[in-house]
Amino acid sequence: MLHDSVTLKRKIILEDNITIRIPFSKSISNRLLIISNLAGSVPQIENLSTADDTEMLLKFINQAENKSSNKFYCKNAGTTLRFLLALLSLKEGQWQLDADKRMQTRPLMPLIDILRELGADIKTADTENIFPITINGKILNGNKVIEPKKSLTSQIISALLLISGKVKGGFSIVLPKNQTSMPYIDMTVSLVNRFGGQIKRNDNILVCSESQYYFNKIKVESDFSAAAFFFLYTAVGKLKSIKLNNLQTSSLQGDSICIKLFERFGVRTEFQNDGAVLSYDADLMPCNQNLEFDLSDYPDLFCPIAVAGYISGKEICIKNLASLRVKESNRLKNMITELNKLGNRCKEENNCMIIAPLSDTHARRIWKERGFAFNTYNDHRIAMALSAVAFTCKNITIKNPDCVKKSFPDFWSQAHNFLDCFFSKELSNSQEEKE
Repeated sequence: MLHDSVTLKRKIILEDNITIRIPFSKSISNRLLIISNLAGSVPQIENLSTADDTEMLLKFINQAENKSSNKFYCKNAGTTLRFLLALLSLKEGQWQLDADKRMQTRPLMPLIDILRELGADIKTADTENIFPITINGKILNGNKVIEPKKSLTSQIISALLLISGKVKGGFSIVLPKNQTSMPYIDMTVSLVNRFGGQIKRNDNILVCSESQYYFNKIKVESDFSAAAFFFLYTAVGKLKSIKLNNLQTSSLQGDSICIKLFERFGVRTEFQNDGAVLSYDADLMPCNQNLEFDLSDYPDLFCPIAVAGYISGKEICIKNLASLRVKESNRLKNMITELNKLGNRCKEENNCMIIAPLSDTHARRIWKERGFAFNTYNDHRIAMALSAVAFTCKNITIKNPDCVKKSFPDFWSQAHNFLDCFFSKELSNSQEEKE
């Protein structure tokens, strides 16, 4: 069952020593599932993510392996769809992939075109509609240099890298000099090479050799992309001390940069053996009233940074956001729309989000006295980020709160440590959010 909305109010009194359970990395988990399957191993993955996207991918891989199904509906799960498409293109059998309308508008054809260049037998529905996609799995042949005409998403590149060891003769990918989300590509290279792959990076060229994968036990890290929303809570709520259980400094997740980014909003991070303790310290905040962020490599941090920037009252410029238009929703457009409900201070300019400074303290009084309702566009990161507005307002309502299950199924129970959460009526799973 799904909920229509949740109304959030800041708790007057918070308990001491609050500990938050951060989910395990969805990005790492999804890559490990593909690698372990190509290695012919039963996944020995400790702390596998429980996010909807990961559970969907695991289910589909098992069904394909057991031949219990050859049709997979991937909803709006970009990673699941792209990784599965690459995997099935070289797995013997006939397969069909489908997805929802939003996925139709998200980047996928470049992956299909490259897989076809490697010999894959992939057919789309027609010239106007990609889905359903029909795949006849077969051996792929490389010995090619792939040089895309346009920049590819990190998920498309990662999908190719994950199967690279199983492509006869291997292949090379020439990345643009300004490739976005490079930390996610580096994560993929690191994991593939850890389990027998042979990917070498020469400047902007990734050289992938045919190789034999193996798999052994691995423990998944806690997810910094998810943790970022509690860095946001600490900044906006000016929280004294909260502990993020099992969060450790990471060499794999680029989004660990959130530690440094949220320092600029007054969040101090102290690591312990069993997690990280966050606390608000106004002395950490720069004195200047203008802050600039470049999120070309960290697009998943945009939503919490945007909310923190807006509530801070400073003049904010968040740069290099073009990729946000093709995420689960058009995050750039939608975050501007929703934050402007608090006061028309946001605009889009040259793939940047510009937030004007808060010059009138009267606006903050309005926030405290009024309630606001926010749409989420069925986008998990928008829902989680906007929940932090409840620290500054009388109350807020978030539509379609269950969309957070895509990456953080336990989010609302963790948010309840700071916010009273009042859920509305339940809807049937067949009903969709209309915005």
